[in-house]
Amino acid sequence: MFVNKTIAMKNLLKLPVLILALMLVVSCGDSKKEEEEKKLSPVEQAAADAKKLAELECDFEIALLEDGSDKVEKLEEQLKKMNEEMEQKWGDEEDDKIRDAAMKAYDNVVENCAEKIAEAEEKIAEAEEKARQDRISEVTDDAKKAAEFECELYALQQAGDMDKFEVLQDEMNSFLMEMEQKWGQFDDDAEMMQAVQAAYEKIVENCIG
Repeated sequence: MFVNKTIAMKNLLKLPVLILALMLVVSCGDSKKEEEEKKLSPVEQAAADAKKLAELECDFEIALLEDGSDKVEKLEEQLKKMNEEMEQKWGDEEDDKIRDAAMKAYDNVVENCAEKIAEAEEKIAEAEEKARQDRISEVTDDAKKAAEFECELYALQQAGDMDKFEVLQDEMNSFLMEMEQKWGQFDDDAEMMQAVQAAYEKIVENCIG
């Protein structure tokens, strides 16, 4: 029993030492970070801050283009905070060297950002065109199906099978309503409308003549 108590006491005595060691490690890490920041001269620090601000602005512009709502909101908050920090640190700065260094760093990022924005716009345009072509392909398939309805209706009418004709006509009307709901908003896309018309007329011409 006494031995167990002695072991327990020794373990308890070790705890403060471990906690102290952990605190020293954290403290050293923070101190190292502060020392690294202190190594920067005011000119270097201003340039680094301006660079960071410009990079955030660039990321924000690209996020707006890509319509990433969550990302835009997050970057907007970061930009607001960064602008406040810049105003506090450098708002009243009168040293031309510091101001020039900050402006140069900022302009360099803005210049590179223009290329990034152009690349983002190109990717977005490519994605939009692909989506448009996929849409044309899909609506053309629907137009072919509508034309096939017409052919079947024509055949039933010629055969005098009016019961089946009426049932199929109801199905066709429902399908045409679905097409209107899906594609009505794209009526102003001339290329799409031409593709629809051509696909429809080709099938109807072959079956009706």
